[in-house]
Amino acid sequence: MELDPIKMAAPAVLLMTLGCANTQLNHNTIDLTASLDSLTTKQILYNLARTIADPYSVPSQAGIAAGSATTSNGFSPQLGIPLGASSLVTDALPAAAGKNAVANTYPNYALTLGFTDSWQQGWTLDPATDSDQLRRLRALYRYATGQIPEADHENEFECEYPIQTLSGRAARRDKTAGESTEYTLHCKADEGSMAAVDVEPDPNFIRWPSCVICEDRTDIPFINKLLAYHFIKSANFDGARLLAKYGAVSLYVCGNKDICGTDGMKAFHELRLFVFEASGQSNLATGSSKAPSVRTLGAPVLVGPGR
Repeated sequence: MELDPIKMAAPAVLLMTLGCANTQLNHNTIDLTASLDSLTTKQILYNLARTIADPYSVPSQAGIAAGSATTSNGFSPQLGIPLGASSLVTDALPAAAGKNAVANTYPNYALTLGFTDSWQQGWTLDPATDSDQLRRLRALYRYATGQIPEADHENEFECEYPIQTLSGRAARRDKTAGESTEYTLHCKADEGSMAAVDVEPDPNFIRWPSCVICEDRTDIPFINKLLAYHFIKSANFDGARLLAKYGAVSLYVCGNKDICGTDGMKAFHELRLFVFEASGQSNLATGSSKAPSVRTLGAPVLVGPGR
């Protein structure tokens, strides 16, 4: 028996499309999560370049509040199959042939395919607008690019970085429980004068290893050693690696630890984690946990060309 290709077409197409939606959704979800790393990295590189061009520029930072990937496939086949052949009997030259001529006619097969494929993926952004949050980010970028003078860079960074603090009931509860940490900074009030500033940080933000400003057993605050000072430079140097270029500003890090003594890429990725930490907020309702405003997924990607 001969198989009609038209009859076989509809089932074949239907089978091919059964798994399309799931496969495409998985692909789009992976693509979306991979783009998050690129998005956050480019924001940080852009802010580093702006800080080199203008040491007191306010960072432009957006947190990733949510993301979604939606895939919709539709398949609407219509197949018309004749139930039987129809015959048309006519007289053809009856006088000459003495018989009837029979003409058979068959209806055509009908196959109509309708297919739709719709993709939608995107991020919901939450721009940073809190002044303390922006000051923390600016201090990080200034520290990493050496815009804070080297002579007293640690103390100046601690003064520029408004660490997350508790307030109200949460602060009083921590103090009663003996968990509160207080320390005093001596910061510049104006040219030539210093002022004592009392700081009572949220304990959740001074714990190793995520802390930017940390506390040890002596209750003396210190800058996390994973946060490298002035490891981002705008001029090429021996052993350097080009990280990125924005406009007229080039960003270099140490690409050869044997030559320049620093693992520049490690320092950069640590900076990225500190940016997430600086963007977090205290949970003022309970004081028991952090309330991050930036979320990160995925693995690091290549940021710039190697050397």
